Amino acid sequence: MIFMMKPETVIYSLTVEDVQTVAMETMNRKLTEAEINSLIDPIHERLTWFDAIEEAIRCRFESEVEKYDAIN
Repeated sequence: MIFMMKPETVIYSLTVEDVQTVAMETMNRKLTEAEINSLIDPIHERLTWFDAIEEAIRCRFESEVEKYDAIN
């Protein structure tokens, strides 16, 4: 059975729980809602989705990417 993904399927997301986990490991405390809200834009600005996807593709499909790079 082949599973066909819809184009709008979410592949990766961050949750408040993820942010709180990092806060606990970094500062040993949970963040307030206002503090979490203040992090939304900085997190968004630092997550370079194109680079992350490209790196994963290059890692997983290394030989195919090398062939493509050699041609171009």
